[in-house]
Amino acid sequence: MMDAHDDAAVIRARTESTSGAAGSSSQTALEPYDNAALQIFVTDPEKHGSGMDAYVSFCVTTKTTMQEFQAQEFFVRRRYTDFVWLRSKLFSEFSTSVIPQLPSKDVAKHLNRFSPEFLEKRRYFLERFLRRCASHAKLSTSKDLHTFLEAKKWALDTAKKEKGEFLSSVKDSIDKRVASYKLKNPDERFANLRSHANSLGEHLTSLEKIGTKVQKHASDIADDLQEMGPVFTMLANSESELRDVFTQAGQAFDKLATIGHETAEKLDALYNNPVHEYVLYAAASADLLDKRDVVEYQCENAQNTLMKHENERNSLESSDGKAGLGSFFSSKNPELLKQEKLDKLATAIAEDEQTLREKQQEKKETDELVLQEFDSWHSRKVKDFKKILTDLANAQIAHHSQNLKIYESLLPHFEKIDA
Repeated sequence: MMDAHDDAAVIRARTESTSGAAGSSSQTALEPYDNAALQIFVTDPEKHGSGMDAYVSFCVTTKTTMQEFQAQEFFVRRRYTDFVWLRSKLFSEFSTSVIPQLPSKDVAKHLNRFSPEFLEKRRYFLERFLRRCASHAKLSTSKDLHTFLEAKKWALDTAKKEKGEFLSSVKDSIDKRVASYKLKNPDERFANLRSHANSLGEHLTSLEKIGTKVQKHASDIADDLQEMGPVFTMLANSESELRDVFTQAGQAFDKLATIGHETAEKLDALYNNPVHEYVLYAAASADLLDKRDVVEYQCENAQNTLMKHENERNSLESSDGKAGLGSFFSSKNPELLKQEKLDKLATAIAEDEQTLREKQQEKKETDELVLQEFDSWHSRKVKDFKKILTDLANAQIAHHSQNLKIYESLLPHFEKIDA
């Protein structure tokens, strides 16, 4: 059994650069606005099983000062399906919060799902998902999140089998169907938010596609530069008068190729991955609007039910009470039958009015909370894109500065050439 010192050493090792059978990965640096009280790192992808039964688990390490946890530093291993369970629980529990989306299983469908490149992409997106949850004022308090982060495997499996999971999934399915119905009088505020979220997702998807092309182009240029180095070296061996110049040029192009490959990799980490994560985040905001529309639909439905019963009452009050098969076959006085129906409708209308008041109050509270959530979401978005664009600009400045120094170092050698 490990003591506290040994356990801490293992945690440090797992949150630093780690390698597993399926590939290697290192932790992603915390953002300035990530929750310092609940720091989460996803590292060390490990392949289990073989063939159709093969899957990958990740080490999820938590460092926290929150009293709700049993320790300040701990780690567990989780697979993709565990993340799916967690998001499902959060989605059901927090109806007025943006629940970050998980990467789809084909997030990098051109890659083998056990390749280091694929696993690094999945690791990044799973880590961002958890950090989004940890930095959210409400989601960070979720008991299900805490269970996910610190429970032993058997305890998590037990939690996943708890009653209510099936009913929860059925409710979510019904809510999605309801949300697909067109509201009769949609609130313009939320219609505009949906339009913005959809537009943001479309534009970011375009930027992601362009970024992928730019990265491939940068990688291709680096490959070409790498081929130039050896050619200049061979020229140096055959051209004695230009040996020094060609040797220096060959070494320079080798360096340029290395810098080019490093920059291409950084484009993925600093730009393509964060942009794709925001495509998912924009879709998550649309999910919240779907849940909010369910509440408005229920409010509209309550209003329609009340109007239906009021129309029936008004129609009955204006009738002579003799019409209808009920009065024809009944031995009761038509006026008594009419009054009985009116009494039933009066009871139904009173219940409808109460239901409508409750739904209107629920809608009012939901609308306020959703608008607050979107204010926070927009504020976070501004900070996120400031960092994405700043990191991209700094990476390009560093790339071109390094290239400039290499080319400048060649000029003295070129100037020595006796024309």
